[in-house]
Amino acid sequence: ERNGLTSPNQQGVTTTTVSVLESLIILNETWLKKSILDSEVFPPDSYKIFRADRSRKTHPWDPKNPKKYRQNGGGVLIAHRLDIELESTRVSCVSSLAEILTLNFKLSTGKKINISTFYRVGNLGIENFESVKTHLTSLAGKKKLDKHILIGD
Repeated sequence: ERNGLTSPNQQGVTTTTVSVLESLIILNETWLKKSILDSEVFPPDSYKIFRADRSRKTHPWDPKNPKKYRQNGGGVLIAHRLDIELESTRVSCVSSLAEILTLNFKLSTGKKINISTFYRVGNLGIENFESVKTHLTSLAGKKKLDKHILIGD
């Protein structure tokens, strides 16, 4: 492994894709919230940052324990260095009942890859799982991609 990501020898990952992956930071369970600025996380002159912080929509009340709501925790983030040649855009989430973030990267070679990261809380049940599944299924049918990389827990 290379920084927690698959090395170029495994699963046919190309050198171009790996060099982009080495320029990314992907975090799950960031514990970030709206009051924390991107510039407090990474230098704004070095990284472009995309976040999906925990909210009541992405992490609703625990159906087994309605008095329990974990306001803190969760959240996902993808950041990439600004000194690499690529276009990055956030892909709209079809269903937002999970903390999920997908970016579409167009590399300088013209290849297109999506990278998704998600944090799915097990005690939120099948509805939360189905939300992740719906999002990933919609991505599979949306665009012609050279790769889709999925990271999460």
